[in-house]
Amino acid sequence: MSATYTALAMGTSLTLVKAASEQADTVLGHLTSIGEVGAEREEIDVTTLDSEDGAREYEAGQLSAGDCPIKGKMKAAADETQITKMMSLLESGETRSWIVTYPSGATFEFDGYLKSFKVSPAEVEGQLEWEGAIRISGLPEFTPAA
Repeated sequence: MSATYTALAMGTSLTLVKAASEQADTVLGHLTSIGEVGAEREEIDVTTLDSEDGAREYEAGQLSAGDCPIKGKMKAAADETQITKMMSLLESGETRSWIVTYPSGATFEFDGYLKSFKVSPAEVEGQLEWEGAIRISGLPEFTPAA
């Protein structure tokens, strides 16, 4: 009988790979969610008025990796430095390299720019949170754990 394998998300991290002018990679802290990473193929409707059986016909279109939504909490003063970095990325529109690392050691690596970034409303008894989205450019590359 084969063993059951359950991949848990706790311990997953998101790293912004350093640019040439930076000293080190940045591991984003206090994340609560890293969105899906993958791709979806668009479709091209090639239906004509004389298509067989009156059914729609499709061909495969281009691949699109879409967005990778991210969310986190502000739990330490150092998180303000992270917010400053994220706002700088948003303003620049610069495409950077990112790595999602899973607890098993498997990774998804991709290039993308920060498409959106917002800090949550300040509410009574509410913890400040933030959310954003990385627009993935090209196809992400998955590497299984060693």
